Amino acid sequence: MNYGEMSHRQALTAKEQRQSVSRYLANETAREYVLERIAGGEPITRIAEEMNLPYSALYAVLTRQFADQYRAAKAALAESLAEKNLAMADRVENLELPHDVAKAAAGIRHWYMERASSENWGQRSTVDMNVKGVVGLHLEAIRELSKEPIEGDFTEVEEDEYADAIADRDDLDSGDDPDDDVGAGRLKGEDLL
Repeated sequence: MNYGEMSHRQALTAKEQRQSVSRYLANETAREYVLERIAGGEPITRIAEEMNLPYSALYAVLTRQFADQYRAAKAALAESLAEKNLAMADRVENLELPHDVAKAAAGIRHWYMERASSENWGQRSTVDMNVKGVVGLHLEAIRELSKEPIEGDFTEVEEDEYADAIADRDDLDSGDDPDDDVGAGRLKGEDLL
């Protein structure tokens, strides 16, 4: 097929296609129609084909210019799929549907739900760092103490002196010397300085 035989739609550049779709979706009625079809579970490929719109341009405009509305339509679709999974579970309980068929269908729907609305149905990869109870209170107290300046005299210690002090402390901790009143892991406050 040569360029002269190509349809007008195919001859447009990608930018021109996006601009054309953008103008089309600027009409609120047209945009709502497309978004309702997406929320109803129709693939964008089918919508684009039936409306004679380039798929890539339709997808680009939806995800860029109307991202919030597009996400809302996908979230509505995910909720609809969740409700279908629940209805299907009822059919399995009533022995109207084989378990293995329902499991496969539910798995496919759940996979799609995770991608369509990851905020609601995606795998959680965050960790709640709010520690509650006594441990949380202790951590909060330590955080507050770390904000306060340390008072007192400071002495510069060479690295060799520090290593010797650690070795001496380890010897004291061993508890090998029965005459040592600091042995067996019992360190006095002045021994730590």
